[in-house]
Amino acid sequence: MFGDLLKQWRSKRRLSQLDMGLKADVSARHISFLETERAKPSREMVLRLATVLNMPFGDQNHLLAAAGFTNQYQKRNLSEAQMLPFRNAITRTMENHSPFPALLLDRHWNVVDANKVGRIMLNQLEIGLGDSLLEATVNPNGLRNLIKNWPQVHRFLLSRLRIENDYLGGDDVLIKAIEALVNIQPEFTNDDDDSALLPVLPMKFCLNGQNISLFSTIAQFGSAEDLALSEYRLELFFPFDDETERFLVELEGA
Repeated sequence: MFGDLLKQWRSKRRLSQLDMGLKADVSARHISFLETERAKPSREMVLRLATVLNMPFGDQNHLLAAAGFTNQYQKRNLSEAQMLPFRNAITRTMENHSPFPALLLDRHWNVVDANKVGRIMLNQLEIGLGDSLLEATVNPNGLRNLIKNWPQVHRFLLSRLRIENDYLGGDDVLIKAIEALVNIQPEFTNDDDDSALLPVLPMKFCLNGQNISLFSTIAQFGSAEDLALSEYRLELFFPFDDETERFLVELEGA
């Protein structure tokens, strides 16, 4: 039901009916009527309310459907002809990022694609395309055993997942990962870790006996109108020290 769904999202965003009405330029009384379904919204009103609630595209479609309207956003496959310019942009960005790793991830941190160095590193970590970095990290025998500054990375990862989950209004996959991380709280055995004082937290890990230190930036399509494109993010990794840079250059040439 539209009214129930609208109320759920208003509660998730911690907005009163008055707050939401002010943001949407309608009265609190009208918001109340919409939630109790004493008033029927127009398509334009549904989209306006969805924008105020900062709802992801998929959930905006659900809200429209609950009000009796067709979807606003499509979800296309990257292999479709209409997606070719964006596919090329992603590929070009990843290739130009060599010799440093670049990963294309979806909203659940599944690996959609990677550049050459990224694929080599993933292969050495026994992670393939389609696999989840979240599952690989929270797995007791997974990535976290290789991360040398795991307590610091754990704290950052937990914070990042909570922010992403709040934006999505509660996502089962992210909630499961958050719960797993909460249950494996690490002990801070080195309170003097220099990374706590750095502008960016690097991830330090050991790969086949080689110490690696990386930090990353995240790129997304700024004006995406496609559901899939809005959920993709390109994570570009950079070497934090000269040793890591030399290793990555050699890895690309291998």
